[in-house]
Amino acid sequence: MSDRFPPVPSRCLPAAGSGAAVLGPSRRAMLRRGAEVLLALGVTPLLTACAGGGGGADVPALPERSAPLRRDHPLAGRLWLTADRREISAADLARRLFAARWCLLGETHDNPDHHRLQAWCLSMLADAARRAGRPAPGVVWEMIDETQAPALTAALTAVAAGQLDAAGFGAALGWDQTGWPDWAIYQPVAAVALPAGLPMRAGGLSKGTTRRIAREGLAAVWTPAELEALALTSPLPEAATEGQTAELKTGHCGLMPEAMLAPMLAIQTAKDAVMAQALRQGAAQAGGQGVLIAGSGHARRDLGVPLHLLRQGDTGACLVVTGIEVQEGGTDPTAYELADPSRADVVWFTGAAERDDPCEGLKARTGGKG
Repeated sequence: MSDRFPPVPSRCLPAAGSGAAVLGPSRRAMLRRGAEVLLALGVTPLLTACAGGGGGADVPALPERSAPLRRDHPLAGRLWLTADRREISAADLARRLFAARWCLLGETHDNPDHHRLQAWCLSMLADAARRAGRPAPGVVWEMIDETQAPALTAALTAVAAGQLDAAGFGAALGWDQTGWPDWAIYQPVAAVALPAGLPMRAGGLSKGTTRRIAREGLAAVWTPAELEALALTSPLPEAATEGQTAELKTGHCGLMPEAMLAPMLAIQTAKDAVMAQALRQGAAQAGGQGVLIAGSGHARRDLGVPLHLLRQGDTGACLVVTGIEVQEGGTDPTAYELADPSRADVVWFTGAAERDDPCEGLKARTGGKG
């Protein structure tokens, strides 16, 4: 990697809570811990120096695949650059990460490989910032909501004092009570971010807040000035509204009552706007890049947080990197919905996690009626 970042593109355009900064350990300790984390992730050195600079440091290989289903699929483990419709290397992804203002790392929540990729990306960004003498990138979590912000601040303080590590970080946040998948699969992200002293912020909305939006609307949660700052005083573009509504219908197996579509659209829009604002506020506080850990739908260029960054007046360059589970027989990268330049920049094809059919469970709860 070069000791300097490549020039940052000027725009974050689609293609045709609170947290506190924490002072990390010494650089030597951080590097040692970073190496330990990468080894734990199954990462081995790939002796490929980044082009375009004189640093000459090696870029580690991507994490080994661990998702149990279809891990031997022909696409599994490949990085795909959507705009050019071609495979790229780990070093190429690292360069693109370095050049972005905003790095949005999309996931399927219960797939461990997607969190291992997020950890890899964070490691690359933290090391590049250290080499360039730039502030460490700030991290916004969808999974940590505004009610957990005080616990997040306390946990980061405990980490800085050497009283807490990544294994105990989830428990300190009350993770087991949130309904998200087990902390163990998210732990690799924290295992990189905490030793490197990366600032973290809550980016999610609590269930209480989303219920209030559904019942009473956005104005019941935020003042007019706050809605203006979130760019929620004007509707989404028609294409985004139609796309988001279609995603909500698909995500709820076609069983969502029509009367719930408008409230659910308001909730989804609010979530994306809040995450965009958290990224901007975190970067302003820490002075570095912004990184989002979120579901792939929130990371989408056309519907998610990148759209809301633009609506809030931010023109920084975005890079959307998303994990995609391979499908049986699906060997054409361009046939995958998210492998489209209007939705993501780089996708990492992975095996699939084992899970029950969510539609069957939803049908059982609703009697099969929308």
